[in-house]
Amino acid sequence: MNFVGKICPYCKSEFKEDEDIVACSICEMPHHKECWIENKACTTFGCTGTIMGTEEHEYIHKTFSNNYNPYNETSIDEDMRAFIGKNQTYFLERFKKFNLTNSKVSWNWASAFFGGHWYAYRKMYKIQLLYYVLHFLNLIFLGMLLSNLILSEDSILILLIFIIPFVLSGAFGNYLYNRHAEKHIKIAKNMHEYIKPNYLEEKGGTSKKAVWAIIAIMIFLKII
Repeated sequence: MNFVGKICPYCKSEFKEDEDIVACSICEMPHHKECWIENKACTTFGCTGTIMGTEEHEYIHKTFSNNYNPYNETSIDEDMRAFIGKNQTYFLERFKKFNLTNSKVSWNWASAFFGGHWYAYRKMYKIQLLYYVLHFLNLIFLGMLLSNLILSEDSILILLIFIIPFVLSGAFGNYLYNRHAEKHIKIAKNMHEYIKPNYLEEKGGTSKKAVWAIIAIMIFLKII
């Protein structure tokens, strides 16, 4: 199989001709050999395949079983499920698509309609702040245009400009959440088994408190 030019799902870099590339026996996802060994398995969530057409999976198994530690052998898939919390099936299906197609687009109605509130709900606070900044700048730009536009004639253009943040959030919300989850799972990967669940619960899952805090702040700002 020729995988040159495609993307390794683990390190996110392109495959080159002189590199050692292996593929999963089930989903056929290609990986750099060293990436497969470092990850201990296929990166596709829920996939239990071995290296296609070789006995390398035996080598991997022996390599890590010799250094077996019951406190750090939790699979990436289990960590991801623990991190996501609610709606695991929905997000795992989208994340798998990202890995298989190298796509960044997957529509999410919640992130489209609720925007910053949804990012806060999923504890993506930096992205939430960025969303509000971009939304605010978009409103300023829209206000500047309104002074030179005729509402009755340019209503469609005004509407299109207004919904830009919502469309972008809906299209890339799942991808941003995937990157957010992968970042914290990589951090948790080397943690002690007693510490990891607390970390995944703290950084992952959902937070209704964050949403209510935002609503309270918005009401307060309107009052003053």
